[in-house]
Amino acid sequence: MFTNPIMDILLIYLIIRSVVHNIWTAIIIVKLFRTLRKNESHTLNNGKRLFLILPVFKEVELIEDTIKYVYGCISELDEVYLYVVGTARERNESLENPTLKLAKSVSDKFEKVKVIEDKRSTGWMAQQVNFAVETILKEGNDTSKSWMFLINIDSRFSKQGLNLVIKNIKNDVPIMLQNAVFLSNFGKINWLQKGFALWQSRWTLTHEIKRLVINNINSFYLMHVVGHGLCILLDKFIEYKMLPEDTPTEDLHFGYYLAAGGEHAKPLWVLESADSPVSLKETLRQKYTWSFGPMLYPRYFWSFRKKFPLKWKDYKIRAFALMVQGLISYLNWATVSWLLIFYIFQSFYSDSALAMAFILLYLFEYFQCCVFFYWQGQIRLLDLLLSPICIMVSGLFHSLPANIALINYFTRPLASHRFKTSHE
Repeated sequence: MFTNPIMDILLIYLIIRSVVHNIWTAIIIVKLFRTLRKNESHTLNNGKRLFLILPVFKEVELIEDTIKYVYGCISELDEVYLYVVGTARERNESLENPTLKLAKSVSDKFEKVKVIEDKRSTGWMAQQVNFAVETILKEGNDTSKSWMFLINIDSRFSKQGLNLVIKNIKNDVPIMLQNAVFLSNFGKINWLQKGFALWQSRWTLTHEIKRLVINNINSFYLMHVVGHGLCILLDKFIEYKMLPEDTPTEDLHFGYYLAAGGEHAKPLWVLESADSPVSLKETLRQKYTWSFGPMLYPRYFWSFRKKFPLKWKDYKIRAFALMVQGLISYLNWATVSWLLIFYIFQSFYSDSALAMAFILLYLFEYFQCCVFFYWQGQIRLLDLLLSPICIMVSGLFHSLPANIALINYFTRPLASHRFKTSHE
């Protein structure tokens, strides 16, 4: 039953978009399956080097296991190194950095691991990564033959993924991305948090990878990079003035610079494993911070104009088109929960077949991803069967942090919107 022409037109648009998303999801899953069958081994040559950069802050409980895991992956690889970079912001009253103190005691056993500290007392991830790169430059490494690979404390990439990184470095690919799913602690979290974990992991497949694929075909299509899994030639990193330090989500900001400048990031088609927040409070705080990423695309647009006047002269139309797409992405985020609520009620109380079709298509997109996760052994059969309920319930919370972020943007300093996510 049609009750509002505007909402009905919007509903038809959402149905068409859901059909397209389902098709893309199927294509991406098939491609991922094909890549999983391959297991190649590669080594660097011709003076090329790879630096894994791990920024840390208050990670005493996890730093030892993470260093040992990463070293286990790189120990037999030539010219691959790990830089653990902390921040003076973590120092205690004795001026000791607990995380780096433990990291140094562990790394003393491993010659390919280096522990450094950014002396700024306000250090955040962007500053730590930039400091690590500056350290690598001071050591005299050739930026035309050196790549950096960003990882997080919960990053659990595979040797297959690392070998794909090395393969692409050998082929001189300047920018690549290993995407992540957030299911490594799936068995330890409650049903609501499982819904959030599946929601975010589905985003990786149906949006993140899709954007990379289409951007490689059409540079006017928005893509973004993330702070875990980005691998980039240092020459290219320096050309785009390293990670921006003035916004809460430096990875989306930097990704916009790359996209506006006509760069492309190659997806590796092997998924890294990361964890998901363990409580509703942690999840909402994480989503709150992340929502500033798409919200601030106008800021990225004007910053691109100021920082890169020559690129702006050639690419201003593309920069504007990407900004508009970014704002649409934020609008989707800020309204999806309320649209779901509206159309759920419409489907049940107005007998709207279109509303029901939208809800089913929306859930099927997630269900495709959950089937893939089940086949990968990342979730159980019971999780798969209950996933539509978990996802639908968690989806009702999705827009709220973005709505609050928009209000707070005008009332609080931008730097105060960063929150650290706890890991297990």
